[in-house]
Amino acid sequence: MSPGLSIVLSLGEHTWCTNFHFHTQALAKDRPSALRNAEARLLRQLGCEGSHGIVAGKPGYFGTSLLWRWSARGTSSRIDFGSDEPLPSWSWLAYPGEISYLNTRQGEVQWSPRFSFLRPSVSSHGNELVAHACDLDPTEIEEVVYDQPEYATRIDQNYVIVGGSTKITEAQVIYYFLLIGKATMDNYWRRLGVGMAVRKSFVSEQALMQVALI
Repeated sequence: MSPGLSIVLSLGEHTWCTNFHFHTQALAKDRPSALRNAEARLLRQLGCEGSHGIVAGKPGYFGTSLLWRWSARGTSSRIDFGSDEPLPSWSWLAYPGEISYLNTRQGEVQWSPRFSFLRPSVSSHGNELVAHACDLDPTEIEEVVYDQPEYATRIDQNYVIVGGSTKITEAQVIYYFLLIGKATMDNYWRRLGVGMAVRKSFVSEQALMQVALI
């Protein structure tokens, strides 16, 4: 995580989320609307676009904010909003509790096209996130944090690379990814969690498939 973004998130969006949880835990359904004004202020300060708790417009901000995970006091029970305010699976606003961010190698993560297969934007008018997914060998997976425990048994898992680094050795590539699985709607996918993989080579663009995350 870049130093500038770390300060903004810890003083703004991230801390605000934590305080909101402890003071209004019983009002979990009000979480998105309560955070909307704070999110708007954060986006203005950064000069970025974004929605659903995700900062877009700058690759480093975009990648970092997508790699959210549960903190020690978080919970994986998704909030039931009914049909009033559907939220995408890649948004942490759909869950109660605290969040933290995947522990990346600070200052060494690259968000260039060589390492990231995401379009660095989020539309405020829809819930789709366009990306390119790949398949990784299970032996390459170093860490996975599932959004819900039952996701660990799904056999349709695939991976969207968000960022990476070659700083361990020149022969190893670290990838930070969103874990995804098929949604109930045809041709759509949903987030299942986040994680890290270590490979001996770069992912080939020929091995990618375009997906829409909802």
